[in-house]
Amino acid sequence: MPTRGVPERNGPTGRLLLGGRWYFQLDEERTGEARGLPTQTTLDGWQPVTVPHVWNATDTVRNRSGWGWYRKEFRLPRTADATERPTLWRLRFLGVRERATVWLNGRKLGEHSGGYTPFELDARGLDPRATNRLVVRASTMRGPYDLSHSRFETNACRYGRGGWWNFGGIAREVEIRPVYGIDIERVSALPELRCPTCSATFRVRAVVRNATARALRVVIAASARDPRRRPAGSSSLALTITPAGRAVVTLPLRIGRPVLWQPRRPALYRLLVSATGEEATRLRDQDRDSESTRSPSSTRPPYRASYVLYSGVRLIEVRPGGVLLLNGRPVRLVGASFHEDDPKLGAALGPRERRWIVDRLRDLGATITRSHYPPHPAILEALDRAGILYWAQPPVYQLTNGALNLRSVRVAAQRSVRQMVDAEINNPSVIAWSLGNEFALGDNRYAGSVGPGYELYLRATARLVRELDPTRLVTIDRAAPVDPTRVWHPAFDELDAIGVNEYFGWYSGRTEDLNTILGQFHLAYPDKPIFVTEFGAEATHDGPADTKGTFAFQTRFLLDHLAIHERRPWVAASIVWILRDFRVTPQWRGGNPNRPTPPWNNKGLIDETGTPKPAYWELRKAFRATAPFR
Repeated sequence: MPTRGVPERNGPTGRLLLGGRWYFQLDEERTGEARGLPTQTTLDGWQPVTVPHVWNATDTVRNRSGWGWYRKEFRLPRTADATERPTLWRLRFLGVRERATVWLNGRKLGEHSGGYTPFELDARGLDPRATNRLVVRASTMRGPYDLSHSRFETNACRYGRGGWWNFGGIAREVEIRPVYGIDIERVSALPELRCPTCSATFRVRAVVRNATARALRVVIAASARDPRRRPAGSSSLALTITPAGRAVVTLPLRIGRPVLWQPRRPALYRLLVSATGEEATRLRDQDRDSESTRSPSSTRPPYRASYVLYSGVRLIEVRPGGVLLLNGRPVRLVGASFHEDDPKLGAALGPRERRWIVDRLRDLGATITRSHYPPHPAILEALDRAGILYWAQPPVYQLTNGALNLRSVRVAAQRSVRQMVDAEINNPSVIAWSLGNEFALGDNRYAGSVGPGYELYLRATARLVRELDPTRLVTIDRAAPVDPTRVWHPAFDELDAIGVNEYFGWYSGRTEDLNTILGQFHLAYPDKPIFVTEFGAEATHDGPADTKGTFAFQTRFLLDHLAIHERRPWVAASIVWILRDFRVTPQWRGGNPNRPTPPWNNKGLIDETGTPKPAYWELRKAFRATAPFR
């Protein structure tokens, strides 16, 4: 039976966790549908597991693509009052890698592509009085134009390239919730602030669904409580929603003298959006009838919904010279990126593993972090509460110019960006929307390595993101070229800031070359802040500081690069790659000529077992001494 205790705070109320015992079958040959697994009633061939779960959690050798089948049998909780029976139930998946197909009681409900963002489906065919059987097929099959793990598959080979391990399964929790006639499907609450001392307005946008076959007259209300839980603003409106229709409504919530969210001093407002309704025809009948002949409203099922989220008020601005301001003050941010990769659990992190990531970032003194894909929503909410900014990036990784020249690839990448924005738009820790990571790597055919498809993608996707959210930076993560003449391209003028991944002195060049390249970026984009989104070196053993692969080399490398960043006021952030060692591919060496440990990327400040390397403690001193405001 579903239970309370969902991992995330933001979202529709009434969500229940589909935890406990699940069942699993690995299907690398992809024959499960032909064998009737979606409709199988026995448990032959299934093994018990708990979800979250990935089937290759401990794999360090194969990294093979395939299918995995999951099955959950459950009954709905009973309701004592007949008037409380839901109109329908909704299933919510927080993350199925990489593509999901869902059946309920033998009936196909739908599909979803994108393993890092939540999706919902109506639980059609759900039996409120009997045991229900939920079946999910997770697929990690990849193709030559996959957005993050390109693969050229033959009968003999299902391997390919990607920046992290190709984990497969229901990597995040599954939830179910009742809908009582009305459903608030999505809410965004963007803070509008003209100056740090001005009043603010949360622009609340809600998608409200009428889940009945009758027109409903609906009252939608929004309210806010400040960080001390005092009432801070409210707004409401009424409208009629057609049968099985949807309405998009916008409500302003004015906040006088707001408490601002900022690094290391977060301030969160609790927002509640509610919807209540009655049948429109019934209301007209009531207007004609006398009070004594009206049917008591308590005899009909109530139509209602509510949605809770926690957000913050902050102002992001860019000044001439590329100086980034947060709440009117120039910032200097430091931190480390992370991956969701545990040696025992893979990507299927539980509460303890998610908390470990945020606790380590806080201990390090980080004021900003980053990942290659939307993290678990509970991690983002924890960053909101910890006052650690987040550089958001979709799982759109190292696409070539050839791939970006294909319209189908650009459309898929834009869909991934939109999924990211929809999932993270209410988290005040998010400071920037990146459009992808290290496109056209090493392609010297074009200025700035930007081909025609790349340019089309940049311009169109930047416009799309600004339509969705005009309050944050739009940017991209670029691999710093060794040749300074490869820095500039007019397409990057569309962006608000530039992310630079730099490894001078590791893969190629010298640390001193970083001065020239950073200067060239500032010369090419003088009014855009530069975020150093990656810098790092592999470390696996003791040894002298002039030998690559040693702990001493890593420590000196990171401190030398950090010192170069700090001297430039237009370098807004330095983000180390990476917090903890993680798996890449079975052949990974990471530029380490001395004692690499495939498949692990050893650029972490902490090794895969959770043991800090010497660089962790040195950067901890530096980061803790770095105030977030200059």
